[in-house]
Amino acid sequence: MSCASIPARNSRPARVSRNSRRSAAADVSEKRSTLTSATVTVDRMEGEFPIFRIEFTNGKGETFRGIWDSRRPLLSANSKLRKGFGRYRAIGLAMAPWKFAGKGNLCSNASPGCIDACNGLWAGMNVTPSTRFALIGRARLYMEFRALFLRKLREELRNFEKLCIRTGRIPAVRLNVSTDIPWERVAPDLFAEFRRIRFYDYTAFSADNRAKLPANYQLCHSWKETTRFDFVEATIRAGRNIVVPFDSAYAPSRKLFGALPETVVFRCRETGREIVVSVVNGDKHDFRLRQNDGAGKCIGLHGKSGRGKVTAAVESGFMRHHAEGAKLRKRTIFEGTVFVEC
Repeated sequence: MSCASIPARNSRPARVSRNSRRSAAADVSEKRSTLTSATVTVDRMEGEFPIFRIEFTNGKGETFRGIWDSRRPLLSANSKLRKGFGRYRAIGLAMAPWKFAGKGNLCSNASPGCIDACNGLWAGMNVTPSTRFALIGRARLYMEFRALFLRKLREELRNFEKLCIRTGRIPAVRLNVSTDIPWERVAPDLFAEFRRIRFYDYTAFSADNRAKLPANYQLCHSWKETTRFDFVEATIRAGRNIVVPFDSAYAPSRKLFGALPETVVFRCRETGREIVVSVVNGDKHDFRLRQNDGAGKCIGLHGKSGRGKVTAAVESGFMRHHAEGAKLRKRTIFEGTVFVEC
């Protein structure tokens, strides 16, 4: 069982139901400034493992308190990671993004639009207190008990690799489910130790900044409202893919999806130069490997985290408007062209 699925012991306002807590946390009224309000202390030690006492306040002024036990798993699989693709089996490391853990910054290139629309805070179970306690706890373990964290991560990767070998699957691991850590610098030995594992991530770093990667680690690069044309150009030149979220409708529980654009035209604001890129559906699965998606593509994502968040993301420029994406269909089709000036 994953950390996110085990409720933490916590105290919360009795008048708030589970469903109303989820909608309140995802509501646009929860301001970005509240994300830094988490406070964390070590309640006690169980052998070498810290037990964290965590407190955070949401945008409505409700305070949530809980305990997270660092003996719980680091790796888990959310709904997107659980989507199968061929023989691949995926698992990921989800931690509190940006400054939400109350210390440090695990998304150093995050823009205001990126923070406000972050799936790591506002999508699915990430809006619930128990999941947020786990996200915060893992992040603090990473920052304050790095040696223990890496030893525990290695053990879980080893077990996952053995499981995949035993079941005839190809192991795939996303180390940055909701963070943006340059793992090839932080823990380069991981990739040599687990050569069978296909590691992949999304990143807001430029392709030039993270040019040298281990052979079993692939990156795609995320668009945000501050992205410039040279960022796009470097990504495509490196044979990597750029990820762009659109406000296309998304109702996976009803198996209904809005259209994604067929192509995206990135236009340089200063020179008028253009790069035309075809789009692939990034919500069909989460395995962002070039042998699956191709190279030099735009990974199109549907709008998530609720209509209020989507509207705000479009207004900020973080998410791009796609007029043909409003109509829901039984499958995602590709229709039209989106022009992006940057």
